Amino acid sequence: MFDGQRTGFLTRNIIIMIVVGLTLRYALGFFMTYNYDVHSWALIMENIESGNGLYDLAGYNYAPPWGYVLGSISTLAGFLGVDVYGIMSTPAISLEDYTNWFFTSYITSIEFNMMVKSVLFVFDLLAGYLIWWIVSERSGDRHRSEIAFGLWFLCPFVIAVSSVGGMFDALSALMTMMCIVFVMRDRNILAGMMLGIATLMKLFPGMLLFVLVAYIFVKNKDRKIAIRKTALSAAGVMISLSILLLPQVISGDLSSCFAFLTSRATDNIGSGLGDIERYGTVAAYVAIILVSVLLGICFLRREHEDPDGKLLVYILINLAVVFLYPATPQYMLLITPFLIMQMVLMDGRFRVPYLILCVGTTMFALSGNAVDLMSLAEFSNIIETDTVLWAIDVFQTKFLGVNGMEVLYYGGGMVQYIGTIAIFVTFHRIHKDADPTRALSTMN
Repeated sequence: MFDGQRTGFLTRNIIIMIVVGLTLRYALGFFMTYNYDVHSWALIMENIESGNGLYDLAGYNYAPPWGYVLGSISTLAGFLGVDVYGIMSTPAISLEDYTNWFFTSYITSIEFNMMVKSVLFVFDLLAGYLIWWIVSERSGDRHRSEIAFGLWFLCPFVIAVSSVGGMFDALSALMTMMCIVFVMRDRNILAGMMLGIATLMKLFPGMLLFVLVAYIFVKNKDRKIAIRKTALSAAGVMISLSILLLPQVISGDLSSCFAFLTSRATDNIGSGLGDIERYGTVAAYVAIILVSVLLGICFLRREHEDPDGKLLVYILINLAVVFLYPATPQYMLLITPFLIMQMVLMDGRFRVPYLILCVGTTMFALSGNAVDLMSLAEFSNIIETDTVLWAIDVFQTKFLGVNGMEVLYYGGGMVQYIGTIAIFVTFHRIHKDADPTRALSTMN
């Protein structure tokens, strides 16, 4: 269990970091928006407001939880008087000629963007609080917990994903961390519910199932108790799934709820290899599941003086394995809290993969370049639409065989992948240098 003593959250340093982090988010979010993703939220909300369900019309490709959040944001829009979600921009139609990239001529309004992003910023803050709380509880060190919060809330790619990309992966990370806290606290039903929600948000938290079950058995030497707690966790999963999927069962859309599973087969950096890439993706995820099972077995068979601390270690390893298959930048928000925890609780050498990710994932997240200025051009007088379209053309112009977007997109993706590999390299170095006081020494 957590062995430290909590300190108050809203210290002077935390307040300063919250102000700075929110200022950066609102400033960047006002000027830049990746419309391809954000316009999907606008269309889905318009579908909901027209009386349709999440899956009655094409466009929603996730399980229900995020759709329910969008429904709540739709209600908020009515309360705030946000009535223009976006427009179909005639000049921007030319963007759709770039068939190799995800561009759209549907441009969302600045007020819509900021409304949605404000909700995402709340998720960022709540996830930051939970990182602070876990570090505070485990270390009893206010300084470490403040550093951990700052490493998350001021992380450049965390800021970019929510303020520019408009993606909700911080919510998935939040639900995953809540699952971890609840299972450590023996709140097994709640832990299962959080895991069910997180997995419906994005598939990846479900890969942690085997390590989490192993943790329950390691912590509870009495097999009957361990089995009972595992059953309670499974019941929690079923409760959350039943609640979240019931509306879709009633409407006959249950099969549509799981379209996100098949979409993972093509939702990656991409190589344009068609069926080879698709089947390769399926094979990769089968391998990832097998390795996740092996990690669970490894956890189960070893003696651990500190099962809670070791669980955090194995979760980081498990997620790093998951993202050995190239991930889009928003996915990295799931692994980042656990990387930060190891950096401040275990070994400062984890700053190397963290810093590499700060460079690569941020580049990747901002690879839309001038396209991200389209909302600003269409809904303000700060910059002209023709100027933005010209800048986009410049970014698409080849120089020495590559264009600006390819440098950010593929270059950032490769640096991000190096950062993922660096997590394993760091573990190897720590293991190699370990002495009896080091956290990884019990993995021998």
